[in-house]
Amino acid sequence: MGKIMEQTKQATILVVDDDDASRKLLKKMLSVEGHAVRTAASGEEALASVVEQLPDLILLDILMPGIDGFEVTRRLKADARSHPVPIILVTSMDDRESRLKGLEAGAEELLNKPVDRAELLVRVRNLLKLKEYQDFLADHNRILEEQVAARTAKLRESEERSRLIAETITEVFWMTDAQIGKMFYISPAYERIWGRSLQSLYENPRSFIEAIHPDDLARMLAVFELQKTGQPFDHEYRITKPDGTLRWIWDRGYPIHEPTGEVLRYAGIAQDITERKQTEIKLQLFRQLLDHSRDGIAIVDPGTSRFLDVNEALCNHLGYTRDELLQRGVLDIQTDIPDVAAWQAHQQELRKQGAALMELESLHKDGSRSSDEISIQYAALDNHDFVIAVVRDITERKRTEARLAEHIQELRRWHEITSGREKRILSIKHEVNELLAKAGQPPRYPSAELPYKKEE
Repeated sequence: MGKIMEQTKQATILVVDDDDASRKLLKKMLSVEGHAVRTAASGEEALASVVEQLPDLILLDILMPGIDGFEVTRRLKADARSHPVPIILVTSMDDRESRLKGLEAGAEELLNKPVDRAELLVRVRNLLKLKEYQDFLADHNRILEEQVAARTAKLRESEERSRLIAETITEVFWMTDAQIGKMFYISPAYERIWGRSLQSLYENPRSFIEAIHPDDLARMLAVFELQKTGQPFDHEYRITKPDGTLRWIWDRGYPIHEPTGEVLRYAGIAQDITERKQTEIKLQLFRQLLDHSRDGIAIVDPGTSRFLDVNEALCNHLGYTRDELLQRGVLDIQTDIPDVAAWQAHQQELRKQGAALMELESLHKDGSRSSDEISIQYAALDNHDFVIAVVRDITERKRTEARLAEHIQELRRWHEITSGREKRILSIKHEVNELLAKAGQPPRYPSAELPYKKEE
């Protein structure tokens, strides 16, 4: 297993992004997995780094000043030395045209920003494994060509290595001709995931298609036709096992070319992603819940104050699009937190308390301001800290409270004026009654007599 298993444990990964925070975040995610991570801040710097030392994999941002990610990919794939290095393009663009452009440039994978850590690690691990397999196959062919005399010994070594690899991987590693007329290799995980025997697939290489869900079958048959043209593919589909259970499969295939350019065969990995799909469905439901909330909700990086995610209500409240807010931070919109030092002091206090409720003034995109009640919660996930903020616009409530205070004050003034007037009238009536009494006449205003206390 030697070389292949060692590379699986640690690989050299080049992270290319002109945004310093993004580079640091990706480096941290990958370093925790034991990978050696190099970084580059531009396309030019990335090309120079590859010339100096080939990495095992490249994470490449698309939108960069100077040479963008598409052009860097084209140049690296045009160079025979760097061509085998897998490239994952990282982008905030989610349109079909951009994805196709990235694949046409030669990238193996595309990831959307903000990068999901679990998805990143899965894609990196699978591409590194696939590169290991391709390197192994290339090395195997070279050995056969250069050392014909030692063919038997080398084949035994290769078979043992393949057996050990097959016993340690949970994904299905497969290799066929371009027409899927012959199965050169299928790993034992096929029996666990598909619920069918390896022998049945070797006898009929297209028998795995029988398990594909009817709703996905036509689409996947078109994909398999594309395989004949020598194009890589990356698709998800469902299969039904013999026991009736439904599983989601993530299947990626890559052509292996002869020196003449002719497609020799296809190699790929099929992975059971049922649990991931179930998680994605839950996340989609959670996103719908967030976006249907009347309150604004934000997830914030406590170190930089930058927004990591926001819901639609917060965007509408502040007047920004989601992409615009994801390029900004709390310091850009909160006038009551003037600088980084104030933000850090605020975060230290929040770490102690765990949660807080405060009223702050927010600055909107159009320059207007609002009074907001913000409920803040500190949270930790996968060794990363986050701040979750629920924002409610209380501008109208504050205005109402101010008007109510003014009315109450005015009522008090009028009460004092009215009360003084009534006392004076009562005093005059009492004096009239006293004058009438001295004249021997009955009081004219009996109600003014009792109870009555003459003012001093």
